[in-house]
Amino acid sequence: VEEHSHPSYDHYKPQQDDQIAIGDPCIASSNGSLLRYTTSEEYRNIISNGCPGYTVSVHSSNDPVEVSQNDLRFLLPLRPILAAQRTDITTTLQGVIGVLLNGLPILNPVDYDGLDLVSELANRVDSCNGFISDNDVYGYISDPHCLYENDSSSASPLIGFMLDGMPIYGKYDEEGTLPSNLDQCNGHVDDNKPYYHYHLKPSFPVLPSCLQGCLDEATVLPVNADLQEYTKCSKAPTQYDYRSIICQTQNTSHRKIQCS
Repeated sequence: VEEHSHPSYDHYKPQQDDQIAIGDPCIASSNGSLLRYTTSEEYRNIISNGCPGYTVSVHSSNDPVEVSQNDLRFLLPLRPILAAQRTDITTTLQGVIGVLLNGLPILNPVDYDGLDLVSELANRVDSCNGFISDNDVYGYISDPHCLYENDSSSASPLIGFMLDGMPIYGKYDEEGTLPSNLDQCNGHVDDNKPYYHYHLKPSFPVLPSCLQGCLDEATVLPVNADLQEYTKCSKAPTQYDYRSIICQTQNTSHRKIQCS
C-alpha cells in the first residue's frame, strides 16, 4: 500500500469568498452562478456558489424550488492515479462522488440498500436530474442531460470529474455508439481517449458505481468524509497520461468549465 504525500487542504481553502452569500437564494440565470477554475502543478481547483443558473422545478409537479447559495470547493488531482483495486461506492457511502463542469456536485445515486435514489426521490428530482440534498446543496443523481449536447450522432463531451480525478463523459462513444466494453465502474480506455475514463450509462446505475482511481485524502475528505477508509491506495501496473485534457472557465448561457 502506497501512502501519498500531499499539502494540507487548508492551503487551497482560503477564507470565505466575499462574493458568495451562503444561504441567500440563487438567482435563476447565468448571472446568478459563480464559478472559478484554476490549476496548480498537482490539482484542479473548482469553486462555485452552488447555483445552477436556471430555474429548478420539481419534475413531478413543475413547482419551482428555491436553491440557496453554498461555498462549494473541489480539489481534484490533475494527474489521476489508476488504483490496483476499485473502490465500491454503491452501498458504502452517500453524498458527493464527483463534480460537473458547472461546479455542482455529482451525488451518489444509490442508497445503502442499493436502490435507485432517482425513483425514491421522484418528488424532489427536477427535469435535469438534480435535487436539493438534506444539507441544502443542489446536486445531480443521474444524467445531467440539460447541461451538455446529448447528440447520439457523435461522441458525448466530457461533463465532469469524479473524486479520483478521472474524467467522466456522457453516454456515447465515437460515432454516437454506446461503449460495449465498460468495466464495472462504467469506465474503459479507447483509441480516441487513450486514458482511463468513465461514461454515463443509459440505465441504472447511470453514474459510476465504483471508483477506479486512487483517492487523495487532501482532496476527498473535505467533501465526503465517508471516504476516509479508502484513501490508502496501491497503484495499478498501467498508468495513463491526462495532460491532453485542457480546461478553462467559459461564460456562456450557463456558466461552466470548457474542456478539450
